[in-house]
Amino acid sequence: MSEAKRSLKIKTGAVKRLAKDVQYSQKESESERTRLATLKANGGDEYEIRAQDKVIADADQMIPDYRKRLAAAIEELEELTTSDEPALQDSEELKSANEVLAEARKQL
Repeated sequence: MSEAKRSLKIKTGAVKRLAKDVQYSQKESESERTRLATLKANGGDEYEIRAQDKVIADADQMIPDYRKRLAAAIEELEELTTSDEPALQDSEELKSANEVLAEARKQL
């Protein structure tokens, strides 16, 4: 495998992982908000409610960081996919990278 294909495969994997991290963080935040609403509706302990607020704040704090890292990884992968590297032309790795880019852009 050429160095360009290897690099493309690694960067594609990084973008895919970061897109999943963004998606998971958003789902986690939503589920924790649902849990907080349930606690409040059921008259939960004040300590539990404050602790749940902190969990939500921590989850929300991670989302912008993941998005920033995803944007940087997308930019790097886009540079690689638009290069004129002959080893990448019409390769399966390039097709996969373009599919991952299309999906990852939806997470931003």
